[in-house]
Amino acid sequence: MNDLRNEPKKSLNIISIITYVLSSLLAIFFSVAIVPKIVGDIIENGYTTLYTGGWEGLVMQWTYIVFIIGFAFSWKNKFIGGLIIILASAIQMSPFLIIDGNLGSLIFGLPMLIVGILLTIVHKKTAY
Repeated sequence: MNDLRNEPKKSLNIISIITYVLSSLLAIFFSVAIVPKIVGDIIENGYTTLYTGGWEGLVMQWTYIVFIIGFAFSWKNKFIGGLIIILASAIQMSPFLIIDGNLGSLIFGLPMLIVGILLTIVHKKTAY
Protein backbone atom coordinates (compact mmCIF):
# COMPACT_ATOMS: atom_id res chain seq x y z
CA MET A 1 0.00 0.00 0.00
CA ASN A 2 1.24 3.51 -0.80
CA ASP A 3 2.33 5.66 2.08
CA LEU A 4 0.44 8.96 1.90
CA ARG A 5 3.34 10.85 3.46
CA ASN A 6 5.43 10.21 0.33
CA GLU A 7 2.86 11.71 -2.06
CA PRO A 8 3.74 15.39 -1.40
CA LYS A 9 7.40 14.64 -2.15
CA LYS A 10 6.39 12.93 -5.38
CA SER A 11 4.21 15.85 -6.52
CA LEU A 12 6.93 18.33 -5.51
CA ASN A 13 9.45 16.38 -7.55
CA ILE A 14 7.12 16.56 -10.57
CA ILE A 15 6.69 20.34 -10.10
CA SER A 16 10.46 20.72 -9.81
CA ILE A 17 11.02 18.78 -13.04
CA ILE A 18 8.34 20.80 -14.84
CA THR A 19 9.94 24.03 -13.58
CA TYR A 20 13.38 23.06 -14.86
CA VAL A 21 11.96 21.93 -18.21
CA LEU A 22 10.10 25.24 -18.60
CA SER A 23 13.13 27.30 -17.60
CA SER A 24 15.36 25.33 -19.99
CA LEU A 25 12.90 25.79 -22.85
CA LEU A 26 12.69 29.50 -22.07
CA ALA A 27 16.50 29.79 -22.04
CA ILE A 28 16.70 28.02 -25.41
CA PHE A 29 13.93 30.22 -26.85
CA PHE A 30 15.61 33.41 -25.61
CA SER A 31 18.98 32.27 -26.91
CA VAL A 32 17.58 31.58 -30.37
CA ALA A 33 15.62 34.84 -30.43
CA ILE A 34 18.08 37.29 -28.89
CA VAL A 35 21.67 36.01 -29.15
CA PRO A 36 21.91 36.43 -32.95
CA LYS A 37 20.77 40.05 -32.56
CA ILE A 38 23.28 40.74 -29.77
CA VAL A 39 26.14 39.08 -31.67
CA GLY A 40 25.24 40.92 -34.88
CA ASP A 41 25.16 44.25 -33.06
CA ILE A 42 28.51 43.56 -31.39
CA ILE A 43 30.09 42.58 -34.72
CA GLU A 44 28.67 45.66 -36.40
CA ASN A 45 29.18 48.27 -33.67
CA GLY A 46 31.54 46.73 -31.12
CA TYR A 47 30.84 46.22 -27.43
CA THR A 48 29.43 49.73 -27.08
CA THR A 49 26.19 48.15 -28.32
CA LEU A 50 25.63 46.78 -24.81
CA TYR A 51 25.33 50.26 -23.31
CA THR A 52 24.35 52.57 -26.19
CA GLY A 53 21.59 52.56 -28.75
CA GLY A 54 17.82 52.50 -28.56
CA TRP A 55 16.27 51.73 -25.20
CA GLU A 56 14.18 48.86 -26.57
CA GLY A 57 17.25 46.93 -27.69
CA LEU A 58 19.06 47.65 -24.46
CA VAL A 59 16.14 46.40 -22.39
CA MET A 60 15.95 43.16 -24.37
CA GLN A 61 19.72 42.59 -24.23
CA TRP A 62 20.02 43.23 -20.50
CA THR A 63 16.88 41.21 -19.80
CA TYR A 64 18.47 38.26 -21.57
CA ILE A 65 21.74 38.66 -19.65
CA VAL A 66 19.96 38.90 -16.27
CA PHE A 67 17.70 35.94 -17.14
CA ILE A 68 20.65 33.72 -18.09
CA ILE A 69 22.44 34.67 -14.84
CA GLY A 70 19.28 33.71 -12.92
CA PHE A 71 18.93 30.51 -14.93
CA ALA A 72 22.52 29.54 -14.08
CA PHE A 73 22.01 30.36 -10.38
CA SER A 74 18.79 28.31 -10.29
CA TRP A 75 20.72 25.08 -10.76
CA LYS A 76 22.66 25.75 -7.57
CA ASN A 77 20.12 27.73 -5.52
CA LYS A 78 16.50 27.76 -6.71
CA PHE A 79 15.49 30.70 -4.54
CA ILE A 80 18.26 33.09 -5.66
CA GLY A 81 17.83 32.00 -9.28
CA GLY A 82 14.07 32.52 -9.04
CA LEU A 83 14.50 36.01 -7.61
CA ILE A 84 16.95 36.97 -10.36
CA ILE A 85 14.55 35.65 -13.01
CA ILE A 86 11.69 37.65 -11.43
CA LEU A 87 13.99 40.70 -11.61
CA ALA A 88 14.62 39.98 -15.31
CA SER A 89 10.87 39.79 -15.83
CA ALA A 90 10.40 43.17 -14.17
CA ILE A 91 13.23 44.67 -16.23
CA GLN A 92 11.58 43.37 -19.39
CA MET A 93 7.92 44.20 -18.75
CA SER A 94 8.06 47.48 -16.83
CA PRO A 95 9.55 49.89 -19.39
CA PHE A 96 7.48 48.58 -22.27
CA LEU A 97 4.22 48.66 -20.31
CA ILE A 98 4.86 52.03 -18.66
CA ILE A 99 6.40 53.97 -21.56
CA ASP A 100 4.64 52.43 -24.56
CA GLY A 101 1.72 50.51 -23.09
CA ASN A 102 3.08 47.65 -25.21
CA LEU A 103 1.37 44.40 -24.23
CA GLY A 104 3.76 42.50 -26.51
CA SER A 105 6.30 42.66 -23.69
CA LEU A 106 4.16 40.11 -21.87
CA ILE A 107 5.23 37.49 -24.44
CA PHE A 108 8.71 37.45 -22.89
CA GLY A 109 7.92 38.79 -19.43
CA LEU A 110 5.12 36.50 -18.24
CA PRO A 111 6.90 33.20 -18.93
CA MET A 112 9.92 34.54 -17.03
CA LEU A 113 7.71 35.63 -14.15
CA ILE A 114 6.01 32.22 -13.99
CA VAL A 115 9.34 30.36 -14.01
CA GLY A 116 10.76 32.68 -11.34
CA ILE A 117 7.72 32.19 -9.10
CA LEU A 118 7.81 28.41 -9.61
CA LEU A 119 11.51 28.31 -8.67
CA THR A 120 10.91 30.25 -5.46
CA ILE A 121 7.93 28.02 -4.58
CA VAL A 122 9.88 24.83 -5.24
CA HIS A 123 12.75 26.14 -3.11
CA LYS A 124 10.42 27.04 -0.26
CA LYS A 125 8.79 23.60 -0.31
CA THR A 126 12.13 21.77 -0.37
CA ALA A 127 13.75 23.97 2.30
CA TYR A 128 11.76 22.33 5.09
